[in-house]
Amino acid sequence: MRWVCPYCGREKEVPDSFAGKRVRCSVCGASSFVPTIPADAEPGYTRCPFCGELIVAGARKCKHCREYLDDRLRLRASRSRTPLSLRMARRQPIPTFWWFLPVIFPVWILGLVLGIIAIQQEREHAVAYMLLAIFVLPAVGMLLWMLVIGVCAGIFR
Repeated sequence: MRWVCPYCGREKEVPDSFAGKRVRCSVCGASSFVPTIPADAEPGYTRCPFCGELIVAGARKCKHCREYLDDRLRLRASRSRTPLSLRMARRQPIPTFWWFLPVIFPVWILGLVLGIIAIQQEREHAVAYMLLAIFVLPAVGMLLWMLVIGVCAGIFR
Protein backbone atom coordinates (compact mmCIF):
# COMPACT_ATOMS: atom_id res chain seq x y z
CA MET A 1 0.00 0.00 0.00
CA ARG A 2 1.27 3.49 -0.87
CA TRP A 3 1.33 6.15 1.87
CA VAL A 4 2.03 9.87 1.29
CA CYS A 5 3.21 12.04 4.19
CA PRO A 6 0.79 14.98 4.46
CA TYR A 7 3.54 17.24 5.85
CA CYS A 8 6.42 16.83 3.42
CA GLY A 9 4.79 14.92 0.52
CA ARG A 10 7.19 11.92 0.62
CA GLU A 11 5.72 8.77 -0.87
CA LYS A 12 6.46 5.44 0.80
CA GLU A 13 5.32 1.86 0.44
CA VAL A 14 4.00 0.45 3.71
CA PRO A 15 2.66 -3.02 4.48
CA ASP A 16 -1.12 -3.50 4.39
CA SER A 17 -1.04 -4.28 8.11
CA PHE A 18 -0.27 -0.60 8.77
CA ALA A 19 -3.76 0.42 7.52
CA GLY A 20 -5.54 2.54 10.15
CA LYS A 21 -2.38 2.92 12.24
CA ARG A 22 -0.15 5.91 12.89
CA VAL A 23 3.22 5.91 11.10
CA ARG A 24 6.16 8.29 11.37
CA CYS A 25 7.75 9.82 8.27
CA SER A 26 11.46 9.02 7.95
CA VAL A 27 12.17 12.38 6.26
CA CYS A 28 10.37 15.02 8.35
CA GLY A 29 9.58 12.98 11.48
CA ALA A 30 5.86 13.86 11.45
CA SER A 31 3.33 11.14 12.22
CA SER A 32 -0.03 10.56 10.55
CA PHE A 33 -2.53 7.76 9.94
CA VAL A 34 -2.36 5.36 7.03
CA PRO A 35 -5.83 5.24 5.42
CA THR A 36 -7.79 2.03 6.05
CA ILE A 37 -9.61 2.10 2.75
CA PRO A 38 -8.50 3.51 -0.58
CA ALA A 39 -9.65 7.07 -1.24
CA ASP A 40 -11.90 6.03 -4.15
CA ALA A 41 -13.77 3.29 -2.19
CA GLU A 42 -16.51 5.71 -1.12
CA PRO A 43 -17.35 8.33 -3.74
CA GLY A 44 -17.20 11.92 -2.50
CA TYR A 45 -15.27 11.04 0.67
CA THR A 46 -11.64 10.54 1.57
CA ARG A 47 -9.65 9.85 4.70
CA CYS A 48 -7.94 12.66 6.59
CA PRO A 49 -4.19 12.05 6.38
CA PHE A 50 -3.77 13.37 9.93
CA CYS A 51 -6.46 11.54 11.93
CA GLY A 52 -7.81 8.93 9.46
CA GLU A 53 -11.47 9.99 9.75
CA LEU A 54 -13.78 10.21 6.71
CA ILE A 55 -14.12 13.73 5.33
CA VAL A 56 -15.56 15.32 2.19
CA ALA A 57 -13.16 14.89 -0.74
CA GLY A 58 -12.74 18.63 -1.43
CA ALA A 59 -12.35 19.67 2.23
CA ARG A 60 -9.61 22.14 3.04
CA LYS A 61 -9.72 21.51 6.81
CA CYS A 62 -10.58 18.34 8.71
CA LYS A 63 -13.66 18.74 10.91
CA HIS A 64 -12.42 16.07 13.32
CA CYS A 65 -8.82 17.03 14.08
CA ARG A 66 -8.96 20.67 12.78
CA GLU A 67 -5.81 20.23 10.67
CA TYR A 68 -5.52 22.13 7.40
CA LEU A 69 -5.36 19.86 4.36
CA ASP A 70 -4.39 22.64 1.96
CA ASP A 71 -0.67 23.44 2.16
CA ARG A 72 -1.22 27.17 1.61
CA LEU A 73 -3.80 27.39 4.42
CA ARG A 74 -1.54 25.40 6.78
CA LEU A 75 1.37 27.73 6.02
CA ARG A 76 -0.80 30.85 6.49
CA ALA A 77 -2.17 29.53 9.81
CA SER A 78 1.31 28.74 11.11
CA ARG A 79 2.56 32.21 10.13
CA SER A 80 -0.36 33.95 11.81
CA ARG A 81 0.08 31.98 15.05
CA THR A 82 3.81 32.47 15.43
CA PRO A 83 4.02 36.29 15.63
CA LEU A 84 1.26 36.43 18.24
CA SER A 85 3.03 33.97 20.52
CA LEU A 86 6.32 35.82 20.06
CA ARG A 87 4.65 39.13 20.86
CA MET A 88 3.10 37.67 24.00
CA ALA A 89 6.48 36.28 25.09
CA ARG A 90 8.26 39.60 24.50
CA ARG A 91 5.56 41.77 26.07
CA GLN A 92 6.85 43.66 29.09
CA PRO A 93 4.57 44.42 32.03
CA ILE A 94 3.78 48.07 32.72
CA PRO A 95 5.51 49.27 35.90
CA THR A 96 3.06 49.60 38.76
CA PHE A 97 5.01 52.37 40.50
CA TRP A 98 4.35 55.05 37.88
CA TRP A 99 2.96 57.34 40.59
CA PHE A 100 6.51 57.97 41.92
CA LEU A 101 7.23 60.38 39.07
CA PRO A 102 4.84 63.13 40.25
CA VAL A 103 6.14 62.73 43.83
CA ILE A 104 9.81 63.29 42.97
CA PHE A 105 9.47 66.73 41.37
CA PRO A 106 7.63 68.40 44.28
CA VAL A 107 10.36 67.15 46.63
CA TRP A 108 12.99 68.87 44.49
CA ILE A 109 10.95 72.04 44.23
CA LEU A 110 10.47 72.02 48.00
CA GLY A 111 14.24 71.77 48.38
CA LEU A 112 14.77 74.77 46.11
CA VAL A 113 12.15 76.83 47.94
CA LEU A 114 13.62 76.01 51.35
CA GLY A 115 17.08 76.88 50.05
CA ILE A 116 15.89 80.27 48.85
CA ILE A 117 14.12 80.89 52.17
CA ALA A 118 17.28 79.93 54.08
CA ILE A 119 19.40 82.32 52.06
CA GLN A 120 16.97 85.20 52.50
CA GLN A 121 16.57 84.68 56.23
CA GLU A 122 19.41 85.69 58.42
CA ARG A 123 18.21 84.09 61.57
CA GLU A 124 19.67 81.35 63.70
CA HIS A 125 17.44 78.72 62.02
CA ALA A 126 18.88 79.50 58.63
CA VAL A 127 21.54 76.82 59.08
CA ALA A 128 18.89 74.14 59.67
CA TYR A 129 16.98 75.19 56.54
CA MET A 130 20.21 75.23 54.56
CA LEU A 131 21.20 71.74 55.70
CA LEU A 132 17.72 70.44 54.91
CA ALA A 133 17.72 72.08 51.48
CA ILE A 134 21.28 71.07 50.55
CA PHE A 135 21.56 67.52 51.88
CA VAL A 136 18.35 65.84 52.97
CA LEU A 137 15.81 66.73 50.27
CA PRO A 138 18.14 66.10 47.29
CA ALA A 139 19.13 62.78 48.87
CA VAL A 140 15.47 61.78 49.19
CA GLY A 141 14.85 62.87 45.60
CA MET A 142 17.84 60.83 44.35
CA LEU A 143 16.65 57.76 46.26
CA LEU A 144 13.19 58.10 44.76
CA TRP A 145 14.69 58.44 41.27
CA MET A 146 16.79 55.33 41.83
CA LEU A 147 13.71 53.45 42.98
CA VAL A 148 11.74 54.51 39.90
CA ILE A 149 14.60 53.55 37.58
CA GLY A 150 14.91 50.21 39.37
CA VAL A 151 11.21 49.52 38.99
CA CYS A 152 11.26 50.45 35.29
CA ALA A 153 14.31 48.26 34.71
CA GLY A 154 12.65 45.36 36.48
CA ILE A 155 15.07 45.14 39.41
CA PHE A 156 12.39 45.76 42.03
CA ARG A 157 9.01 44.07 41.59
